[in-house]
Amino acid sequence: MIQRYALVLSFCMSGLITAEVLADNQGVQSGYAAAGRLELRVNEEKKRQDYVVVDRRSGVEYSVLDAADVNLDQHLGRLVGVAGSVRMRADRRSGVIRATRIAQLPKEPSVLNDPADAETAEEVSLPEVTGEAEDDRDATLPRLTDTEELEEELLAPGEPLPRLRGGFDDYLGNDQYATDPNSYDSPLAWSSYGHVGHRPGHGWWFRAEYLLWDHAGMNLPPLVTTSVVGTPTNEAGALGERDTVILYGNDEILDGPRSGLRLRFGKALGCEQKWGVEFEIFKFKNQVSTYRTGAEEIIARPFLNLAPLVLPVRQDVQLVRYPGVADGSVQIDARSEFSGYGVWLRHNICGSCGVCGSGACGDCAPVPGWRVDVVGGYRYLRLNEEITIFEDLTTSSDAFSIRDDFRGKNEFHGLDVGCIVSTCHGRLAVEFLGRVAVGSSRQVVDIYGQTVTNPGQPSQQVFSGGILALRSNSGTYKRDDLAVVPELGVNVAYQLNERWSASVGYSFLYWSRVSRPGDHIDLALNPDLFPPETTPTTGPLLPVFESQPTHYYAHGLTLGLEYRL
Repeated sequence: MIQRYALVLSFCMSGLITAEVLADNQGVQSGYAAAGRLELRVNEEKKRQDYVVVDRRSGVEYSVLDAADVNLDQHLGRLVGVAGSVRMRADRRSGVIRATRIAQLPKEPSVLNDPADAETAEEVSLPEVTGEAEDDRDATLPRLTDTEELEEELLAPGEPLPRLRGGFDDYLGNDQYATDPNSYDSPLAWSSYGHVGHRPGHGWWFRAEYLLWDHAGMNLPPLVTTSVVGTPTNEAGALGERDTVILYGNDEILDGPRSGLRLRFGKALGCEQKWGVEFEIFKFKNQVSTYRTGAEEIIARPFLNLAPLVLPVRQDVQLVRYPGVADGSVQIDARSEFSGYGVWLRHNICGSCGVCGSGACGDCAPVPGWRVDVVGGYRYLRLNEEITIFEDLTTSSDAFSIRDDFRGKNEFHGLDVGCIVSTCHGRLAVEFLGRVAVGSSRQVVDIYGQTVTNPGQPSQQVFSGGILALRSNSGTYKRDDLAVVPELGVNVAYQLNERWSASVGYSFLYWSRVSRPGDHIDLALNPDLFPPETTPTTGPLLPVFESQPTHYYAHGLTLGLEYRL
């Protein structure tokens, strides 16, 4: 399954890259550095008139200078888009655009990042402006026509430019930002939504992560033992005897690193991108543990004999292989599967308010370059595990095929809330995640046993029950518990280009209430219940099922690749 996910992901990413290259090759034009109504404002302090545009997307006020053959007077009083080189003042709320292109907009600037609309806007006819816009002019005051008059208000050449918008605020060698707001060198390229940020406009993002996590192991009692040749039958393989060696069990299984895949995607909502929705799904490769007996001359399955009810209780065995008594083998298969998904609504409460390191956020005082979001939504987890013990046994008079099957199915449904704190500096961004889900943990334990005598022969008989799964504990048992699932994570991302970023991080996930099949294997039993049962049965009906919820956790490395539309 993981290989299929990886193949589909590779195919999709290849298609996205191809589409992006084709679009670039076709010369698709981008939007504008600022969009708003072009006005003349009197600067009382400087005793001059400035051409001004207040960008409707960011609220930043720009003084506009004409460059090339741009005629600013022709556009006064109109809703226009202005493209050109940008320089920001130290307050980061105002700047200067040396205009290389200006066009009247046919509609509200919500379409500024749409190449088709930008193309259409440039074809709009521009009649001469008359009337109110002309009347607002003051012929007695000079107009701002050169950046030399603003050198004291602007950053010195070589001084790092402050962050205007998003994680990309790279300072260009020619002392100005790129003119294309869709370029990753532009101050309008990103809005710091997510762990790096998302470009205004479509707001869609897709992230694929390779997971290499350690998982909590499952405890097993001693299931298979051996002894040195010559050990008496009443001591061979019995627990506590000096020569007994445990071949399988008495340890944790299904632990250690496991590979997985997590897919995340979401969309930022609105121009300011204060709201967003995101979805994730993950699955780990099934962990498998298999054991099969080798060439040992003595093989036994140990248990604690409680019948007849005579004290003291003694350690006993069911001999699988012993010279001259029995010949057989044991195979044990264990498997674990872990997966989940979730959907969250995300809201920015402090920090950038859609602009990394700038903008007001209610009553709090934002720290430049930081953003704080709250998240709330639904989380689902699933953990399925099983242990199956197969035994083939031949004695001087009969043959047996014995099976013991223990399975645990766990599902969590809960409400998940948390907080995400992110910071960005240039192309580098760091995200800290903390959230906790509270809900119902549904636990189902299935115990089943079967014994077939003389399999494949006319005298074959089938009985319910094995060695550890007997009629006293077999069945399906269900339990619902209140559980908590906290998650912690840190992620460091680097923006590769306008659309792609790579990340590395660490995640920790904890599940407070699960039932694991290894915890329900009880070696204290009554051998009179071995099928075919002894009649009449003496002693207690053991083993019995006892619910024993425990916890589960997984943590480890994440390697991600993200694409934004």
